[in-house]
Amino acid sequence: MSPRTSLISVFSLGLAALSGVVAQDTLPYNFALAALNVTEPNANSTGAPLTLSSTGASTGVVGFMTATVASVGYDDWTGFSLEGGVVNAHFKDGATVANATATDSGDWMGFVTGNVDVSTVQYSVVESEGVEFSKLALNGDADSWSLCPWNVGLPKVGVMYKATERFCYAVTLQIVPLE
Repeated sequence: MSPRTSLISVFSLGLAALSGVVAQDTLPYNFALAALNVTEPNANSTGAPLTLSSTGASTGVVGFMTATVASVGYDDWTGFSLEGGVVNAHFKDGATVANATATDSGDWMGFVTGNVDVSTVQYSVVESEGVEFSKLALNGDADSWSLCPWNVGLPKVGVMYKATERFCYAVTLQIVPLE
């Protein structure tokens, strides 16, 4: 890490501490993800439950996108975990794990199974005072998620980072601890 990067990191941590925000890149428990609408009233305090939905496969790798359970119609992924900045999704068979991939502006929040390097991905959980659930952040940004329609193959509603699509609405991705 360069001296400039170190200084920026220390400065950022100082600002986070002053604002009452705590960020963690590892959680000691599994959790569900839920999308809470930040522009309209919600039906509950957690938001719409999220799961993974297949987007296709190639040799040794299967791709998934994060979508609402209601739009997909099933929930075969039983929970998520966060370790060292990598979000893992756990399939109901207990053996299959999918890793979150790098997400840029206008990308769907994707996951893959197979031998794929996800070490450059940096997710974290942001906790704020007075808020019931922590939020999932990408590179420290917890406020740029949206739900958007996916119209390729079977239609569904998916999670996009820094949405560039029309007909999207802003959400926070809430961390709901599993018991």
